[in-house]
Amino acid sequence: MQRFTGLLGLVVILAVAWLFSAHKRAIKLRIVLWGVGLQVAFALLVLKTDFGKVFQAIGTGAGSAR
Repeated sequence: MQRFTGLLGLVVILAVAWLFSAHKRAIKLRIVLWGVGLQVAFALLVLKTDFGKVFQAIGTGAGSAR
């Protein structure tokens, strides 16, 4: 279940945004799905490839600057 916590959080945030929206019909599902898809693609790029180690190094450098 812990694996899906982030996905559940994303669904909850989108649901709350939709519930509080004054113009629910103006929300285009295609744009929302594109945004979620780009977020997932970036997460996979960072977490599953060697390119993600660049971000780890940046985080380490930023943490030691304190």
